[in-house]
Amino acid sequence: RGKARGPAPSCMEKVQFSVYEEADALPDLSCAFEVFLFNERRHLQHQKLPGDTLIFLLLTDRPATRLLASLPLILHHQTASNPRRATFGGFDAAPALPAELLSYFLEEVKAEARRRGISSIELRQPPLALRLRTDVTDALESAGFEQLYADVNYHRFIDGSAFRASIRKGEKWILSKARRKGYLFRQADMAQLPRLYDFLDAAATRKGFQLSMSLAQLQDWIQHFPCDFQAYELCDGPQTIAVGITVRLNERVIYILYLADHEAYLSDSPIVPLLEGIWNEAGRQGYELFDLGTASRRGEPIDGLCRFKKNIGFQTSEKPFYVLTLEKN
Repeated sequence: RGKARGPAPSCMEKVQFSVYEEADALPDLSCAFEVFLFNERRHLQHQKLPGDTLIFLLLTDRPATRLLASLPLILHHQTASNPRRATFGGFDAAPALPAELLSYFLEEVKAEARRRGISSIELRQPPLALRLRTDVTDALESAGFEQLYADVNYHRFIDGSAFRASIRKGEKWILSKARRKGYLFRQADMAQLPRLYDFLDAAATRKGFQLSMSLAQLQDWIQHFPCDFQAYELCDGPQTIAVGITVRLNERVIYILYLADHEAYLSDSPIVPLLEGIWNEAGRQGYELFDLGTASRRGEPIDGLCRFKKNIGFQTSEKPFYVLTLEKN
């Protein structure tokens, strides 16, 4: 079972800090904050590599009925990470949780890490646009975390307006051109994933980088989370000219994992009409926010990618990466 730490300081007698091992059954609590796929237990379990240990550090009310803050950590060697194998993770906290309780929670996290012989904690927080709290940065820095860098992430709210409503004139012309040429947007069958992956891989190689996952790894994730992944393509007759893979982060947010275009169609910018199709489909499915991912590497902007995402109406927010170095007691 989980180990409760307490009592809390007198001004915080209404909360309780607990630690749960991966083999323990987590308590059935209502959540006071929004949870994304990458911080769900089912996803965290799959992020682990051989030899890793997963723990959950929780702040609940007293008696424990409501989860106020949570930090899952995957322990490997002397490092604790969240995420281990995902786009982001970090800690979750209720929007209304007082700053003093947030600070208390992080201090208890540090104490538990020291007890386990952890020398560093690495956190990649969600893009700030996905979060309701605005004081997370202050809380982490006050607890001793150092922001090593912040990637530039792009998002756009799905508010019922047309995709073309917020894009530049040149991109509107691209959409009109795609319609004139009769390009077809459609959802792809996941049985076609090897073909789609080859398309993605060829585009990545052409641009001088590698995909973050092999075909086998991507198939493994989709097999474990079949309802959270979707594939889409834009076609010119039988020819696929653009491909996108999306991930359902929760009922509110959809995330673009991969995008690629065909070398022979670059003058038509087929990713723009592909994104319009995904945008329309996301709106039909009830999503509220479209996460287009980063346009930087370790905090260094990729100018052309930033310009493209800005031109199609997406806004920026930071996705920070923090490290805390722990001294031994």
